[in-house]
Amino acid sequence: MDKAKKIIVLLYAVVMSFFVNIYPVIENVYGVVKYSSNVLDDLKQDENFNESDYPEDLTNHKLELITIAESTDYELFVYIYNPSHNVYANYIVMRLEIDENSMESNVYILSFLNESGVFQKYVVLNTDNSLYEVSHDNTVVHFYEITTIHRPYNRDIDESKEDYEENLFSSENDNGTNAVINNVNTVCYPVNKKFSIALLSNGVYMSAEDVRFITITDKFCGYVKVPANNSFGFLTNKSVDYDIHFIAFSTDKQIDKLLSATVYFKTQLYTHRTTISNGVHYYDDMYDNPVSNNVILDYEHINDTSTIFEVPNHIWGQSYTYSYPDIQEPVDFIDTFSGDEISICKKGIFNYSVESEFDAEAETEILTRQFVLNYYIAECSRAITGGLGGRSTFITDTRVIVSETCILRLMFECDGIVYNLGVIDNMSTGSSTPVNNYDVRTSLNLPDLGGYFTDFMKSLSIVLGVIVLIAVLPMIINVLGFIIKIPIAIIKFIRRLLR
Repeated sequence: MDKAKKIIVLLYAVVMSFFVNIYPVIENVYGVVKYSSNVLDDLKQDENFNESDYPEDLTNHKLELITIAESTDYELFVYIYNPSHNVYANYIVMRLEIDENSMESNVYILSFLNESGVFQKYVVLNTDNSLYEVSHDNTVVHFYEITTIHRPYNRDIDESKEDYEENLFSSENDNGTNAVINNVNTVCYPVNKKFSIALLSNGVYMSAEDVRFITITDKFCGYVKVPANNSFGFLTNKSVDYDIHFIAFSTDKQIDKLLSATVYFKTQLYTHRTTISNGVHYYDDMYDNPVSNNVILDYEHINDTSTIFEVPNHIWGQSYTYSYPDIQEPVDFIDTFSGDEISICKKGIFNYSVESEFDAEAETEILTRQFVLNYYIAECSRAITGGLGGRSTFITDTRVIVSETCILRLMFECDGIVYNLGVIDNMSTGSSTPVNNYDVRTSLNLPDLGGYFTDFMKSLSIVLGVIVLIAVLPMIINVLGFIIKIPIAIIKFIRRLLR
């Protein structure tokens, strides 16, 4: 960095130290705050820190962010006030870019290190459990825009409690047997601060300023099941469906137009295998490791499933096409995935159509929200192999489990002004039951029957003509032979007369 830029960074840090609401300032952090250092020892490095400002309250299960700190080993530590002593954080949501148009908010893991009374110390990890490293460039100001911290949902302390009513949407936990039931995974607590850390010649300075945010007030997660194709072979039968996962939600702010959304969720491949041998069934369940995902949705982006639902190269193949945007209003979402004919595939003289009907309660849940985000398409398949000549039969079912869904950021327009705000939202998991039932129907392609009939009659005429020709061919050959013999007989007769 050139000298001018260094001066700007220095001036920025100095200005922040005077005019911004200063959070605990930990001077000389580098070389002092360590992975193994005690939480209270770290906090007391700030001369303004007062332990009595954080009283114990066994009935208060909320978590509050006190401050953050960087170490010389490029670790990022998080210090949390835990008045009840009995809950622990597991996630933090941050945006590291200073570009106001960036939608790149991410979820990070909080790994507990130590505690002292109501104070807890965590280190930040990436979602793959690797250590998150802060920027190695100490000539620039490091920014951390923190939206929320999360802790695991605990039914014993959250159900019907004030913090549950404030921070959780209405939900009952179950095993996923009902399409309208969602499971709450985490309770989140607002932070909504942008921390700025600058390394100067006389120490490390930190400031925090408030940032705007938007809160999810009502949320419903689920998925629509749609058919793709079915293959029938000599030794393998395979059918494929797709689960289109969505979030229907409302917020505490007016949104005239939703432009973009950032969504976090986990996916996990699940395989269930059934082996049938000599009439005995054997079962095996396999789970891959969960994978964290971040997607940025755009209202202009249109999903066209024709690129996903490929038509197999055989006569019984079926293919269905759905076109829908990432972001929809509830009525449009219902119209897209319900009705007598969602889409049609023609095979010869047959039409294949899909009739889909939403669960009545699920439809109500969706229609009472402001917007719907279509954030992920997952493949589900069933393959049947073997079974001939005394062989064992193998049935393999695969699907993707989607869990811990959370909206991280929303960009929207209100009264002509565009906002890009962090979101206060819990992580939640939708039911394993789809919100719709569908049926694949087969019918004659009546509008084209005339053409098929004409082609059929032409083909039939040719076939009958060939059959008739084959039948009369010997007679025709005999007649032709007789005709050919007549001139020869006449010539022979004339020769006899001339003799």
